[in-house]
Amino acid sequence: MKMMSYKTNEKMAINDELVSLIHPSLTHSIKFFLDSPELNTLHTLLRHNVGDNCIIPNHIERLSVPINVRWLDMPCIGGIKRLEPNSVGWMFLDFMGHLYGNKSTYIYPKKDIEYAFKNKVFKNNALFAITLSRRSINSLKDKREWGVTCTYIYLIARKYGYETTFLTGRFYKKIKNMYFIAFRVMKK
Repeated sequence: MKMMSYKTNEKMAINDELVSLIHPSLTHSIKFFLDSPELNTLHTLLRHNVGDNCIIPNHIERLSVPINVRWLDMPCIGGIKRLEPNSVGWMFLDFMGHLYGNKSTYIYPKKDIEYAFKNKVFKNNALFAITLSRRSINSLKDKREWGVTCTYIYLIARKYGYETTFLTGRFYKKIKNMYFIAFRVMKK
């Protein structure tokens, strides 16, 4: 059976853009991210010479990572719970689902996002990015979902003592039915 490839031009462009947004003072801090079996995000970090201190949780697929990368056989929230406060300089949660999650695959973006801010894992100037699938290709609903996601992240960050600044984001209407959003995270 042929494995589905996650290496698309759109995903690679997102990875490159997000790696370029690593704050210079945080290039050696922890990078926590969800990745595909092809390790596209990890390879992008390595290509840009910022592939140290990487932690990748994945409870669905066994990933074969280099020895210097920490792979956690657990859902995202389990990995977030293991992070020390003020330790993460770059977090990219590349979900294959919508904001409200998928109970059957133990994917809960809202809970993961809240726990990351609640656990105060972010350093000043950290990058927080998320990729989600849209539930509909109806453009009005898509825009509403984008706004709901941005508002949720903004409010959760504020609740736990952070300010967020929107950096970039994009819709992919025909390919992958997804969107991504990136924020700069600062302590209040």
